[in-house]
Amino acid sequence: IKNSSANIVAIEAALLIESGMHKMCDKVISVISDRETRIARILARDHLSRKQAIKRIESQQSDEFYIRHADFVIINNKGIKELEDQVLNCKENICVSSY
Repeated sequence: IKNSSANIVAIEAALLIESGMHKMCDKVISVISDRETRIARILARDHLSRKQAIKRIESQQSDEFYIRHADFVIINNKGIKELEDQVLNCKENICVSSY
């Protein structure tokens, strides 16, 4: 958060960009995944039908929207190790650019 004395403050907010709150942040990280991965995760997590999962995805902004508003983009299509690697890379880049 701009003008904060903390080294890093992370805000997880699904509607951060849509609400305009991203303007209060020094850096924005968008996490995206491909359509089939998202569908599979929704099916497993929320126990919706495939049709309902697709409808949910189609009601959201496009990946391009989130990429356009992001300083960093994490592609979350694989496992936790790959995700952790990308998060650490973002953290390192943010820390370097903050000094």
